[in-house]
Amino acid sequence: MKRGMTLLTPASDWREGLPCGDGSLCALVYGDISPETILFNHDRLWYGGKVKELPDISDLLPKVRELGAQGDMQGANDLMANTLLEKGFQGLVPIFHPALDLKIRSDQELAFQNYRRTLDFSTGETTVYWEQDGVASKRNFFISRKDHVGVLRFTSDSGTVTAGFQLCEHNLSDSFGMDMKQQDPPLKYQTYSDGDKMVIRVTGSDGGEYGAVMKLCPDGGSCKSFIDVTWSQQTSSLPLMWGLEMEHRNTVRISDAKSITAVIKFYINTDDGEREIKRLCHELDELNCNYDELLARHVAVHQEIFDRLAIEIEDGMPTEDGSNDRLLLQAYQGQAPAELLVKEFDIGRYLLMCCSNEDGLPPTLQGTFNGDYFPAWNSFYVHNENTQMFYWQALSGRMPEVMGAMFHYFENFVPDYQTNAKNLFGCRGIFIPLVGAANTGLLQDPQAHEINFTGCAAWIASHFYDYYLYTGDEAFLKEHALPFMEQVALFYEDYLTMDQDGKYTIFPSNSPENAPSNSVEENTDLGIVMNPGIPTTYNSTIDTALVKEIFTNVADVYEKFGIHQDKQVQYREMVKKLRAYRINSDGALAEWIPEKHKDNYAHRHLSHIYPFFPGHELTKENAPKLVQAVKIAVDKRLSVGLASQTGWSLVHLANIYARLDEGDKALECLDVLARTCVGKNLFTYHNDYRGMGVTLDVILGKRAPYQIDASMGLTSAIIEMMMSSTSDALRIAPAIPKRWIRGKIATMSARCGCDCAVSWDYQSATLEAVLTARDSRDIMVVLPDGYTYQGKQQFPLSMEKGKQYQILAEKR
Repeated sequence: MKRGMTLLTPASDWREGLPCGDGSLCALVYGDISPETILFNHDRLWYGGKVKELPDISDLLPKVRELGAQGDMQGANDLMANTLLEKGFQGLVPIFHPALDLKIRSDQELAFQNYRRTLDFSTGETTVYWEQDGVASKRNFFISRKDHVGVLRFTSDSGTVTAGFQLCEHNLSDSFGMDMKQQDPPLKYQTYSDGDKMVIRVTGSDGGEYGAVMKLCPDGGSCKSFIDVTWSQQTSSLPLMWGLEMEHRNTVRISDAKSITAVIKFYINTDDGEREIKRLCHELDELNCNYDELLARHVAVHQEIFDRLAIEIEDGMPTEDGSNDRLLLQAYQGQAPAELLVKEFDIGRYLLMCCSNEDGLPPTLQGTFNGDYFPAWNSFYVHNENTQMFYWQALSGRMPEVMGAMFHYFENFVPDYQTNAKNLFGCRGIFIPLVGAANTGLLQDPQAHEINFTGCAAWIASHFYDYYLYTGDEAFLKEHALPFMEQVALFYEDYLTMDQDGKYTIFPSNSPENAPSNSVEENTDLGIVMNPGIPTTYNSTIDTALVKEIFTNVADVYEKFGIHQDKQVQYREMVKKLRAYRINSDGALAEWIPEKHKDNYAHRHLSHIYPFFPGHELTKENAPKLVQAVKIAVDKRLSVGLASQTGWSLVHLANIYARLDEGDKALECLDVLARTCVGKNLFTYHNDYRGMGVTLDVILGKRAPYQIDASMGLTSAIIEMMMSSTSDALRIAPAIPKRWIRGKIATMSARCGCDCAVSWDYQSATLEAVLTARDSRDIMVVLPDGYTYQGKQQFPLSMEKGKQYQILAEKR
């Protein structure tokens, strides 16, 4: 298998399962021989949410600003949050919950041998393989991106298979809160069978009833239906041993079939389960139950998207069998083999495809994979970094289809975001809270740092504009991107205030989840405190960068379409009146522009680097001193605050170092990630789940939280090593680490109207790029230090749409 992964042991729990998904329906295959578990999730299954209407407290904003002017930053920080709590305002953000388990029991007469489980990223198919006395058995499973069903096949070289099937609740040993106390989920399950169909119905989810119908299609054999105790394994086997009462579920056993195929389809959020079950039964009967044909239909869609970009890297490091088990052990000793990082690159693409499609919801902190009934942070959305990180790779990685989930989610809640802006600040436009929910866009969590960071909407708007830059889709720009961007710009028109010196002030302002070091109490252990000090400040660097970006982008679009000349002038003039970024006494880019706010380097967030990455305002060419200050700022994060980093912050650092042309430093960040925050199935964790003292020490529930953003951010970091682009410039191979002796990547997409494939060989000092023009335009091409093309390291290129350009660079 060229693009995939192999594990030599089954999953110890759901976090180590093999992931499958069509963008909304997802599953984790444990890989146990018997009983096997396949855990299902759906992105629209949530419970426990209660939406609170947001009171109008906009009259408090002048008082907040007055307190700030008087130097009472704590009072300014707390006023709105405390007032909302005094008014009884506190929504309940809904909890993303597991859907159900499919359990499979098969008879084992002998001990297994030669076990392995695999996932093919190119096809999305999992395989669990084992032998008994030299006779091979295997189970294959995938979720179809074409037909939106889960498909299972069980075969054996012995010629017959026997297996029992049960649809049941997910293991209740995963039903405990973040406080580690056991609690029952509010879900009720009912199962039955009807001919070749198995049915499960579940109530208690916020949207209404949901469930699934599974059609069993054995090739021969006999079939028996009966009632058995649930196979969910509950909290332990003691109830069975002691004869205590347990839940029972319908069970079907198929004996002596040549093979067994099963197809499962879900219904969600309905008030008429009977109608939905009847519909699914009809649809399954209409669907050909041929595994190979269903797989071929799925692969035709999935593989075409996934295989648009592929990477090969050689580093000369010897590996044994290429299994995750051995590659991770090798990485644990210090350096991640290139073979492992290629797999991580691929699974980042694969997971985004699994968790995002044209019309679903975007990934949560856990993607769409969750087996906890009360997951870390309710598995909600976080829009001050994490949601954005999921999608950094999407457009450069040539997967524009997956952006639909993100765009639809935010567009659907624009009326709520307008209410937030009006009721909190008396402003037009939109305010997006940093904690997002599946059921509302209204602010629900009235913490001060959530109210006082206004930048989420502008950060999200940059993705709308980026979609246009990458795709050239003017209809999207006019109908979707511009209306959304205009709402953000309107907010800042009203929110900014003018100082006596003629400069705009942003207050309240915030640099996400961080606070100035001189607002933090002495002896605070920054390795365990997530949100220290007083986060409300004046003129954070990220707020300033986001305001500048949104005004500039809207003005540029107006200019492109020849509209709103007065607004063009207004926004460009407002940009000129924003305060300049500051370099602090350490030579680092300051996180807050006023000198009274002192930098706190021991923190996981890197928000103040925004104008350099993921933004494009600062470059080595136009702002060399500020870019050098960026480098010092990120170096400080690793030298001073390594114990305060997280899995996702390590890949954020890797992205920044790649943009700095520091490939070896970027790779060092990925090495640390592989040693600390990567699980057996390449899922990433919020922090070091082994507790080795390297990252922020967070335990929620029983362990460090599994969190999927670093998996996707890693893919972005490697793309940044290979290529970086703006609307008019392309940097080729800016940060390929020296350890990667040779390799190639094809084909990435650039903002400047072309696609780009790159190959390199450090030993022969050669570098080749092939550009395919999607548009006719003039761009600047920049080669890495030491390389020239026709005697130049950077040179203009006039591209003609549809033509290819080969660049063979030589090392000076």
